[in-house]
Amino acid sequence: MDISSQELPHAILTRLKARKVLPGKDSKITRLSGDGSDRSFFRINFGNSSLMAVFPSSASAPDKALAEASSSFNIGIHLYNKGVPVPQVIDFDETDGLLVFEDLGDTLLQDLAVKHTDKEKLRQFYSETITQLIHMQFAGREEFNTDWCHDTPKYDSKLMITRESGYFLNSFCIGYLGLRDFSPELTSEFKKLAGNASSQPSDYFLHRDFQSRNVMIKDDRVRFIDFQGGRLGPLGYDLASLLLDPYAELDNLIREELFDQYLNLLESYGVNKEAFLQGYYPLSLQRSLQIIGAFAFLSQVKKNIYFRTYIKPAVISLNALLAKPSGEDYPCLRKLSVKCLSLI
Repeated sequence: MDISSQELPHAILTRLKARKVLPGKDSKITRLSGDGSDRSFFRINFGNSSLMAVFPSSASAPDKALAEASSSFNIGIHLYNKGVPVPQVIDFDETDGLLVFEDLGDTLLQDLAVKHTDKEKLRQFYSETITQLIHMQFAGREEFNTDWCHDTPKYDSKLMITRESGYFLNSFCIGYLGLRDFSPELTSEFKKLAGNASSQPSDYFLHRDFQSRNVMIKDDRVRFIDFQGGRLGPLGYDLASLLLDPYAELDNLIREELFDQYLNLLESYGVNKEAFLQGYYPLSLQRSLQIIGAFAFLSQVKKNIYFRTYIKPAVISLNALLAKPSGEDYPCLRKLSVKCLSLI
């Protein structure tokens, strides 16, 4: 659909009626916020039912935008068929990437965390999230086709250096804070960190943005969204994404309970707990660097000031990680992180 943004809602309704996804009349379409995405999101109401429509980004190259939509379609069907709690895919137009999903409503796990929902209820949802996360990681890798990945087929050291530590350095330290002088040893530390993180087995399904804004609550069940960046990777990364999530800022007690629950489940899946623990720390650092870089880029370049709020909590979390005994392996990064916090 090569049309303007203003004409897009009507064009989507027309297309979906022609494809028999919607009835011929009495459909209402409402544009929704895209959060940090350049894609366009719509809720379509008809009768007592509703659906979600997602249209590829007009800011991306057409081939890239279509590839991302195709990933969302293929990975979404795969996960749904494996019993992972993702929305059902209703329709996909491969000519321009228009996707239609089951509507999951508006309640995010983040909403329950920041609104100080009853702690037992919050624990229940987070506990279910942990159980379903590990199911997704193991079931999702079965028959997973890396040709579905629009980005990279696997989370590896090259990605860590260019798109996580490099993202942190370029978008946050340089672009956001205006820093210019860095220790010559910093690059070596980033390589060492990536080497430690990539030593973990990487043949599990990796969501790569598994945080409270990508977990929804519908009918008292957790559901996972934004899986189009899925690929193969290590177990610890998505867990770190959830537990270190600056959107929710879980208290330490709940975080520790969830971590213990995950470890116990791992053992039931036959994974050595000690081996997992060795890789969890560097993967936590990698995730922290990635999300700080993303917040800086989204707020500074994309002009989405919503994400600026979370930069300081994310840097505080990074400092806390680097203050641990394992942080002694990264003295330059530790020093840089302290300096960054002082400048926010």
